[in-house]
Amino acid sequence: MAQKKKKGGKKQGFPKPPVIIYYPVIFFVWLWFRIRYGVRIDRSAVKKLKTPSLILSNHLSDRDHYLTALALFPNRPTYVLSAHFMMNRRLRPVLKAMHVSTKRMFDADAGSVLNIMRAIRAGNSVVLFPEGRLTWYAHSMHITEGTADLIKVLKTDVYRIVPEGAALTFPKWAKKPRRGRISVKVEPLFTADEAKTLEKDEIYRRMSEVFVHDDEKACSGIRFRSSDTTLGLDGILYKCPVCGGEYTLTTGSGHIKCVCGLDATLDEHYIISGAPLGS
Repeated sequence: MAQKKKKGGKKQGFPKPPVIIYYPVIFFVWLWFRIRYGVRIDRSAVKKLKTPSLILSNHLSDRDHYLTALALFPNRPTYVLSAHFMMNRRLRPVLKAMHVSTKRMFDADAGSVLNIMRAIRAGNSVVLFPEGRLTWYAHSMHITEGTADLIKVLKTDVYRIVPEGAALTFPKWAKKPRRGRISVKVEPLFTADEAKTLEKDEIYRRMSEVFVHDDEKACSGIRFRSSDTTLGLDGILYKCPVCGGEYTLTTGSGHIKCVCGLDATLDEHYIISGAPLGS
């Protein structure tokens, strides 16, 4: 579909993040993440990445936007973010400058789909997190069925990114990050021809299988160093597995304690000791 033209003959498009901001930020993020968190990037698939493309990523941490940007460098993709980020007065000008597309959570947002289509028509790759929300427990969540519809509409190549180790480095419940290892890889998922010819149900089935990810299993044996492994864990643990008491647990200094006498520990390999089996 040809793009409409503005007065003066210039094409209307969906702007990419500006080079003058994007590249310096990515450079410093790469240095920080590489030194601090041991980030490893496999860009082998990026060399063959065709633009425009749809990039789908597991949502394992609140740093996934940085990690996917590092994996896709030097591409400057359009990101689809939750609309609630625009409510942050400090963040809003930055997001506008980066030309992100926003989507209302848990809603069939037609405006977001139109923006994605505009970005694709303008030659931009688009990054989307099809789980729609961030996991609490280092395991992938349900893939929204609308993603298969979107793939059928866009008819572009589709890639997948897995920020392995991100959930254990940046647990959603924790007050401080850990230092371990993060491995990020870009993989082809569907070709443009497959996006056109496969049935929607088959696309959704294959996505659902491929997107299953368990960060603890993938990173088994890797130490995630932390000065306090349990700080903040009482934000999601509300019931004692011994006495059944609710909101009686306290966490900190590597321990999970209850007024009944429970005293369990969580080590830097995410292994709990001192709690009943199956708790």
